[in-house]
Amino acid sequence: AHIEMLGSLEAIAEAKCEMTHGVHPVNGVMVGNGDDALLMGTLKRVWRGRLVTFSMDQARDVAYTAEGGIRFLSRGQTVTLPVPGEHMVMNALAVLACAEVLGCPVKHVAD
Repeated sequence: AHIEMLGSLEAIAEAKCEMTHGVHPVNGVMVGNGDDALLMGTLKRVWRGRLVTFSMDQARDVAYTAEGGIRFLSRGQTVTLPVPGEHMVMNALAVLACAEVLGCPVKHVAD
């Protein structure tokens, strides 16, 4: 849907980085998907503040639960999601990165 509206992957990355315009680089933090090379390249070009990334490399022992959810290990904590799909692991990693930025211990967010 994004490509239909914006025309190219580069334009999508630029649009995602527009959020940096409202954040002060001295005390602000951007959280980005480290697995998206185009996004990271664009973000590093337009953002001069602190950057925290998340990546599938941070998820270990990804497996489905007996209930049909998914479980993985990240930052020393087991994370269990009550939904199927490995794509949901990336969403959870984004949440863990945001929690880290906010100073919330992973154990309060995970499992």
